[in-house]
Amino acid sequence: MRPWPTLGYDRDQVAMHLISREAFGVAEAELRRAVWLNPYEPRFKVHLAWCLCRQKRYSEARELIEQLPEDWMTEMVADIKRLIERWQRENSGALHDEHVGAEQADENEW
Repeated sequence: MRPWPTLGYDRDQVAMHLISREAFGVAEAELRRAVWLNPYEPRFKVHLAWCLCRQKRYSEARELIEQLPEDWMTEMVADIKRLIERWQRENSGALHDEHVGAEQADENEW
């Protein structure tokens, strides 16, 4: 049985306002509650993923995006995916730089 179709929208609206004011912790709580109330509404998961991206919690955001139906591709989802991909590229480069830096430090010790 599906939940009432309008459940969670009030929390979503409040959360989006809170995100605009950079109150990410409270917004995240509101969005998680909206997802809990109506897990069949993809919009809530997209907004929660956006909130998590704004907090630089990209791996959690990616998990939410992967739960979306295939046909639910919006500009916001595309933006979130681009942010996550950029974060992955930057982190893989940072890990490479750390590894190279450690090798150079080892060579300098000898």
